[in-house]
Amino acid sequence: MKDEKHQKAVMQAKGFRAADNLLNGIYKTTHYQTYHSYHKALRFASKLLILAFLIEFISFFPWIVNKTLLSSIGLLLFVIYLLYYYWIMSKARGLKADSKKVMEMIAVNGYVCKSWSIYDGLFTTTNHESLEIAFSKEHTYLYNLWTIFKHKNHILPPSSKDIEGLKNYLFNLSKIDNNGIHYVAYATLTSTEAELLRSYNIILTSINNRFVTKPNRIDFAAGMGELKYAFTKFPKDFKAYLLSVDNAEFINEQKEKLNNKQHEKELNKKMIKLH
Repeated sequence: MKDEKHQKAVMQAKGFRAADNLLNGIYKTTHYQTYHSYHKALRFASKLLILAFLIEFISFFPWIVNKTLLSSIGLLLFVIYLLYYYWIMSKARGLKADSKKVMEMIAVNGYVCKSWSIYDGLFTTTNHESLEIAFSKEHTYLYNLWTIFKHKNHILPPSSKDIEGLKNYLFNLSKIDNNGIHYVAYATLTSTEAELLRSYNIILTSINNRFVTKPNRIDFAAGMGELKYAFTKFPKDFKAYLLSVDNAEFINEQKEKLNNKQHEKELNKKMIKLH
């Protein structure tokens, strides 16, 4: 009797594990777990699109014998690209929705930073998990071109307000202790962006370049607000950095800002009385 109960318990445990593995497998198939893997898929899709256009373009040359065949292959690749791109966007919905919610949750005084977003990261160390800070926004080619030509919504380089928001986030992140697990933030930056963050006293520590997540050329150009950043001005010096702040220094900065605000209020009160 005991043996039968034991066997049933073992079988149930195996069933639960199998079901859990199946659900995890389905989740991984239908959702991106990191921003890096999402961008990796986007890069492959871009190469597929370029190949489709290249084959279609070659089919127009007069000396090509099998024009119809080449044109059909190019069209087929374009259809595959559309389906693959739709699949990528479908898988990325959860990733983007989570990032949007987090950005709204960490908003300071109701201001949501526009130039950077937070995603699950790839970088891990002992007792540390990571979050990736992305300084780009992904949109369709048509939307990006429209924003560039209309000179709207350019978000790069990050504004001082966005950088102050980032510092506040890094400070609060450093204080989280999740049962012995701490969190670090990292980002892919150009040398210009790195110098800008350093000028605001953000500490940058270089890490392996396998953690670099390059933005799409047209996304970067839309962020900068000029089409030339997709071509001749597209940076070649992207590097991955851990981001942090000196907590004591940050607290002193906040105290100084608070004192300045109070001083301004007092001056304004005095000016009002004089009038």
